[in-house]
Amino acid sequence: MKKEIPINSCIDINHASLDQVEKIIHIGPERAEDIIEQRPYGAVADLSKIKGIGPARIKDIQLEGLACGGG
Repeated sequence: MKKEIPINSCIDINHASLDQVEKIIHIGPERAEDIIEQRPYGAVADLSKIKGIGPARIKDIQLEGLACGGG
């Protein structure tokens, strides 16, 4: 069962659990594992080093406003 993310909070890409990372748009189980394995990140835009996350998906992730962390 996935944990609920409190309102007005974000999913810290450097510390979130696998289930939490999967709540970010365009992030499924495989990408979530890759994100966790390749930590730390300086910014959300650094997720572009994950296979299948290009500029358009980075933009979607940033617009969604759920992912945060880095820097």
